[in-house]
Amino acid sequence: NVRSDVDFHTGNIFFVGDAVIHHDVKAGFSVQANNVLIQGIVEGGEIRARRDLKVEGGARGGAGTRSLLDSGGGLRVAFAEKIEMRSKGKLLVDRFCHHSSLYVAGDLIVNDMLVGGTCQAARHVFIKGNVGNRANVPTKIFLGYDPHLMRRQEQFGKRLEALAERITHYKAVVGHLPPDANDLTRKLAAAQKKSKMLVSLRNSMWKKLAQNEIQASACRLMVLGTVFPGVEIAIGRSYYAVTEPLKGVYFRLSGDEIVTSPIPSKINSFLARG
Repeated sequence: NVRSDVDFHTGNIFFVGDAVIHHDVKAGFSVQANNVLIQGIVEGGEIRARRDLKVEGGARGGAGTRSLLDSGGGLRVAFAEKIEMRSKGKLLVDRFCHHSSLYVAGDLIVNDMLVGGTCQAARHVFIKGNVGNRANVPTKIFLGYDPHLMRRQEQFGKRLEALAERITHYKAVVGHLPPDANDLTRKLAAAQKKSKMLVSLRNSMWKKLAQNEIQASACRLMVLGTVFPGVEIAIGRSYYAVTEPLKGVYFRLSGDEIVTSPIPSKINSFLARG
């Protein structure tokens, strides 16, 4: 039990058992434990739970600092704003989710609106409010793939881009150096070898992702409110861009296309109550 804020007075918290933080986690500080309960607000810190994580006060990204909620089990948060959230189980947002990055291995449930940012979920997404807004804020939702593998793919992509720039620079400089300038030649060879290794790893991961495509047909995006233009949806390899407001619909795969259907009134009433 930490009966104060996690700040300069406490320092970072690392514990092998369960942890309860009775107040806030300030920007730049971190908490890591088995099960974690934050009774205040996470203001730009990093929270890692090996099992379940609950943030009763909500989470807000801090200026210039990394903001992360990472759970090895389920994750529940009051609200999320400009933060990265990773869950290997279900992710529940009690209120709104704004301009955040979500990686969910289970189902995602947002009890209010989802606006801006990117959501990657392996299974179903239920939004009780709106997705996007009237200002056409870009909001991306991807279903059907293991989100943690997708995140690693993104990281590999960024590293390969940086390596490609470095290799181009080395080649340009090596061409103007005398033959005995071996140091830069060795750096070029090392960069090329590393790039080849990353490409091989990325291709291997794509094969694993391809195995998830069979499950994509069972994925659903269900929205009780309105889906606004600016929202992009992908289920497996299929893509759908919303061009006009859609209210009370769900998205699913039909063959190789994403189709929309109205939510049956009985299900709509049940979900609105629950």
